[in-house]
Formats: sequence, C-alpha cells, structure tokens
Amino acid sequence: MKKLIILLTWLFVSSVAAAGQVDSQKKNLIEELLQQIGNSSAQVSRQFSNLFITQMEQSLKRTNPNIAPKAFRIMEEEINAVIHDELLSGNKFSEMMYPIYAKKFSTEELQQIIDFNNTPLGKKMIKVMPQITREAMLVGQAYGKKLAPQIKDRVIKRFEKEGIK
Repeated sequence: MKKLIILLTWLFVSSVAAAGQVDSQKKNLIEELLQQIGNSSAQVSRQFSNLFITQMEQSLKRTNPNIAPKAFRIMEEEINAVIHDELLSGNKFSEMMYPIYAKKFSTEELQQIIDFNNTPLGKKMIKVMPQITREAMLVGQAYGKKLAPQIKDRVIKRFEKEGIK
C-alpha cells in the first residue's frame, strides 16, 4: 500500500510538472477524449476511491477482525474526501493525463481518435472495451492458475539443481 501511495505521489508530481509543456489545443483534445472514453476526473476518482476503500477494508479486517462497522463508514468517507480534494479540485487528474497522452499522440491523431469515437463503431468500441478487458483478465487469470503448478515444479527443480534452498 505504501509503495502504491509513493508511486502515485511521484506520478502526480512529475505529471503536473510536465503538464505545463502541453499546448492548450492538445489539452482540450485530450480532455475531450478522456470524457469520451469514460476516464473523466469524476469517474477515475470514483474508481480510485473504490480501490483504496477495498484495499484498506481488507487490511483492516485482516489486522482487526472485530473492528466496529462504523470504522468502515468513517474510512470510506475520509478516503472519498481526500480523493475528491486531491483529484477533482483544480482538474488535477487531467493535468496528470495531459503529458501521458501528449507523449503518445499528436494533435492530429487525437482529433482522428475523437472523430472515430463519434461514429457508431467508435461508440460501440468504447462501450464494449471495458467488458473485453474484464473478460480478458479473467481468461488470463484462469490460464495463469492452470500454469501455476507447472511453473512451481520447474522453479523448485531449478532451485534444487542450483543448490538453492
């Protein structure tokens, strides 16, 4: 959890510093694209809050299984408040995204993506991509579980061969 917080802090600081280097036309296009694909600041802050809440709830339940239910409500309220203050106020999420998208796409490419996303096929792609991603992750997890015993056996044999205990 600490590593995640440190990484996010570093990403925020470096992204905000780099965001000033993205011209306003490109920023506007990136913002429009983020809105189209459902990565607006509000949507991402909800996802981010939910991630933190889930991780902290699991951690609290492990370390203190008898914790009062009120603690979870308080934790959720405070996490939501911090995420709101840090990501939504002042458009900070978008500021972090500008240099990332600007590095990967030219102004013309951003416009082409936006134009495509406005077509029926583009709208369908935006709609189904989260489902495809979830299904792909499930297939990947199942495949990983299938491979786990084979990987474990090979690693153990290699450790034995190399004299590692």
